[in-house]
Amino acid sequence: MQTKMKLVLTVSSLSLFTLMACTQASNPTESDTVDTAALSQAEFNQKLVSEAKQINELAKNHQACNVTSDCDVVPVGARACGGPDWYLIMSKNGSGAEQLRQKVDQYTNQKHLFNQKFNVRSICVMQPKPEASCIQQKCTISNQQADEL
Repeated sequence: MQTKMKLVLTVSSLSLFTLMACTQASNPTESDTVDTAALSQAEFNQKLVSEAKQINELAKNHQACNVTSDCDVVPVGARACGGPDWYLIMSKNGSGAEQLRQKVDQYTNQKHLFNQKFNVRSICVMQPKPEASCIQQKCTISNQQADEL
């Protein structure tokens, strides 16, 4: 079970790190309110990578469920050709679920801005939307899809 969740997070992370592979920026300590208009492409990219890591860390704490309907599949980020960078499997329940969704929305908006500002090109392969299941009181990707990844 944990192996499948790690696989989902690994696949998600790979999409992010592909984007950062061409930059050599240091880790900024900027807040979420940084004016992105003044950032270089490398600085903006590093900000996005940092925010994506935060989203994945927050998501680890938002997996509790009782039934599959407690789980949600949330698109995250934006590819230049369209569609999300990856999908996040998370619980709809809990006090921090709305905060996580807001962080995802903010990240997705920033990613759209990044793509436009720097005329980014990307692979035009759409990520298939996975299905979530509640297994052992934890939201996770459905077994059949995990086997296909």
